[in-house]
Amino acid sequence: MESCPKCHRPYGKRKRCYFCQPPKVKTGEVKKCQQCGNEFYIQAAEARDPRRKGGLYCSAKCRIASMRGKPNCRRMPLGSKRTRQDGYIEVKVAETGSYAKDWQLEHRAIMANYQGRELKPNETVHHLNGVKSDNRIENFELLSNPDHVLIHPTPRKRVQIICQECGKEFETWPHKLRQVDETCNRKYCSMLCKNKAWGKVMTAKRLAKATA
Repeated sequence: MESCPKCHRPYGKRKRCYFCQPPKVKTGEVKKCQQCGNEFYIQAAEARDPRRKGGLYCSAKCRIASMRGKPNCRRMPLGSKRTRQDGYIEVKVAETGSYAKDWQLEHRAIMANYQGRELKPNETVHHLNGVKSDNRIENFELLSNPDHVLIHPTPRKRVQIICQECGKEFETWPHKLRQVDETCNRKYCSMLCKNKAWGKVMTAKRLAKATA
């Protein structure tokens, strides 16, 4: 058990001696709970926190009790719309508490209503004019995923690298430079250079094993 170097009183696991060192100055304030009326102490940082609303309630129990009977303003009603970051519009179709079931892309919901059935996962609704927010039925075309990819191909750029065997510069795809397996990484311009490099590696290993 540790003891104070001044008064030699043991203070156990505490970080300071309460007899020799004065307590820290409290910077908070005492407030009255708006639900139960009891007074409680709140720290200055918590009083400035907007999520705690300046310390209106003494506990989470009182805060939840104050919300009973009030409408939840954050919950959006059915039929509400919002725009995603990619430009597509979502519409609320249910209130189950699940994001995947409650919200649906508006253009898919309109096309499903027009077709009279649920769209399959391999079906895509294509916007003819390219405007993602223009969800008129005249602007839609139901395509399969492969056909939609042909309309909007993903641009891929090849990169220039230098062969580690012959020093020749060649082009390759970026994903071939990020393989987990070291033997699959594209470091050589051809199989001939790759075989030469690995032949040197294996020869060095045999010599090291023979001399060991």
